[in-house]
Amino acid sequence: GTQKVEWRKVLLTGILSMVVELSGLGGDTSMPVGALGLQLELLPRPPSALCSEEQVRSQVKSEKDAEGETDRRFFAAAKTWWKDFLQIRPEHSGRAVKIFARTETDVSTPVCSFIQPLEAGRSLRSAGEAARFVSLIEFERLQTLGGTGGRSEVW
Repeated sequence: GTQKVEWRKVLLTGILSMVVELSGLGGDTSMPVGALGLQLELLPRPPSALCSEEQVRSQVKSEKDAEGETDRRFFAAAKTWWKDFLQIRPEHSGRAVKIFARTETDVSTPVCSFIQPLEAGRSLRSAGEAARFVSLIEFERLQTLGGTGGRSEVW
C-alpha cells in the first residue's frame, strides 16, 4: 500500500508518533491493507520548536496551492493540445492517446510525471536507436478484477 505522510509536524516538537493506514492499490483503495506505526524524531533534539504551527500550516497550504495551479495549467495545455491534435486529421480521434494515468493511489496524474531520464552513456548513438530501445519496453494490458470491464495498464 501507499500513503502520503505529513512529516513536517515533527518540526514543532522534535518528536512525532502516528499510525498510518495503508490503502489498497488500484481500484480497491477503500479497504485498508494494513497499518504502519511511525515514530519520527529529530536528532540532535532541538531545545525548542524550529518553527510555529502556523508556519508549517502556511507552508503546506502554499505547496498544495502551487501544485493545484500547476495541475490546472497542465490540464489547460493538455486540453488545447488535444483539440489541436484532433484538428490535424479526423483519424486522430480513433487513436489511443494517454495524457493522464492513475497512480497506485488512484489519483489521475499527467503521464509525463511517470517518466524519468535514463543514463544511456554511449550505448545509444542516435534518436533512431533510442526509439528502438523504447519500443522494446514491455507493455501488458490487464483486466481489472471482478469483471468490471475496466482496463488497467502496467508499464
